[in-house]
Amino acid sequence: MSPSDIRPAHIARCHDLVGQSTPYQANLELALITHVLRYAVRWGYTRPEDPEVPRARYIAGQRRVDLLSLKHSQLSAEGIGIQQSKTGKRLLIEWSPDLKEAINRALNTQNKVGIDSVYVISDNRG
Repeated sequence: MSPSDIRPAHIARCHDLVGQSTPYQANLELALITHVLRYAVRWGYTRPEDPEVPRARYIAGQRRVDLLSLKHSQLSAEGIGIQQSKTGKRLLIEWSPDLKEAINRALNTQNKVGIDSVYVISDNRG
């Protein structure tokens, strides 16, 4: 498999498998894979991906855990209602064109692969 063939689903599957028995080791391996893939992009072996989580996280300015636990019920016409996991603070993140696009990408990905989940961002298990 070449670096350009690696997809986020491959990395997630590896992380989940290792994490079943040794979560700490799984996180170390994930950090290493992320580091190696950044160099693969830098050296031209692969092109950068535009995954929904980092993009939405950057646009919304929220922690990864808060976006990964985002449910469809938290989306409204005004924006995204979030209760921050660390502080407990409730916020409404108003829609921007970029945020709306990132969330729509996540929802469209679910629709394409037939995932029925309560979460906005999910894997093949929901």
